[in-house]
Amino acid sequence: MLSRKVMPEKIRWTLTCLVSLFLLFSFVFRAAQAEEIVLEFAMWIVEPAEIEPTLEIIRTYEEMNPGVKINLIHQPWTGYHDKMMTLGIAGTAPDVMAISRVYLANFVEANLLLPLTKEIEPLLDEIIEIQSGMHEGEIYGIPVWGGPSLWMYNGGMFDLAGLQRPPEVYRQGDWNWDTVLDMARKLTYDRDGDGVIDVWAFESPSTIATDWVAKVHQFGGRVLTEDGKGAAINAPAAIAGLTLWADTVHQYQVAPPWNQRAGVGLAQGTLAIYVRWAAEAVSVARVNDHLSLGLIPQPEGPAGSYHIAGGVPLTVSRNTKYPEEAAKFAIWYALYSDQWQLRGIPANRSVVAYEYREMVGEYLENPDAIMHAMSGPHGMEPHAGRVELVSMWDPILHQLRLGNIAPEAAAQQIAEGIEAILNK
Repeated sequence: MLSRKVMPEKIRWTLTCLVSLFLLFSFVFRAAQAEEIVLEFAMWIVEPAEIEPTLEIIRTYEEMNPGVKINLIHQPWTGYHDKMMTLGIAGTAPDVMAISRVYLANFVEANLLLPLTKEIEPLLDEIIEIQSGMHEGEIYGIPVWGGPSLWMYNGGMFDLAGLQRPPEVYRQGDWNWDTVLDMARKLTYDRDGDGVIDVWAFESPSTIATDWVAKVHQFGGRVLTEDGKGAAINAPAAIAGLTLWADTVHQYQVAPPWNQRAGVGLAQGTLAIYVRWAAEAVSVARVNDHLSLGLIPQPEGPAGSYHIAGGVPLTVSRNTKYPEEAAKFAIWYALYSDQWQLRGIPANRSVVAYEYREMVGEYLENPDAIMHAMSGPHGMEPHAGRVELVSMWDPILHQLRLGNIAPEAAAQQIAEGIEAILNK
């Protein structure tokens, strides 16, 4: 029989061993848990050359955050949002997703995204543009690949016409539609003397919102009512903007008719001014380094300046098992990584003002135009969240630019189409 004195020692030793084993297994279990944080990150990638640099940026984050693994999921633009919507409805969406601002409302209304207002609000002073990451007052992501759609100009063509280059006119405070149309007439001419105009100030009017919607706002109009629930395009100020858009061809004859637009372009030296996303400007300049290209905000109309602007918010899926880690990665990728060097402009305001401005200045005159455009009134495309609007109004706008209908009739038809879509 064991003595009473020996028994407690053995029990104590056994209990010590058990506690040690428990602590060891707890440590191993927690370590295993840390290693199991795997986030899926989805975006569309059009250029294959962007894939490896994107993976390098992701690897930087993984090195900074041991125990976190990021799996990149990518495909071309076509079908991307349909796929993300299907995965979201099935409860298998990637943890972090790039969602176009045009589709953001659809994803929010389908209850597929987590609001990130609490996480992002303290950072708003650092962010160049947040509107396209918002829906009904909540923030769902920091927009990347964004910026304004402004004008790119060929400075050499202004020199040939004996005109000041746009930045000089802008600095004098005269960059408005009256002055610009005067300049446009001198930039439009028959270069080879065959009786046919072959050099143009502007491209043929585009049904992309960056062209026609900007003009509507510059003349004091809107496409939708301020609350987005009705049509405002048939108001007189909006019709004035539509009229200018069409009259660059029909009255002022400073843009080629639709059926004469072939061969008109910056690269060919036959186009002086081109509506362009700031995010694409450096790429265009690199390809056309034989031209003296620069950037300028779009001109002021009677109601002042206005630019279409926005980016692509990096959102967090409501399905994620790791909401805090997913939000942390999305914010880092958008705001603090070098993702802007692959495409777009930085989401970080200070990077735009310094590092990005310096880089743009290597290729284009007047890099300050980007910040000037974003410092004035700007907004997203009016069809954000209602993509079916585009297929309704594009054919009507096409008839207007052909001269087959009057601006008033086009505005009324678009207004009726808007009301039918929004009220169905």
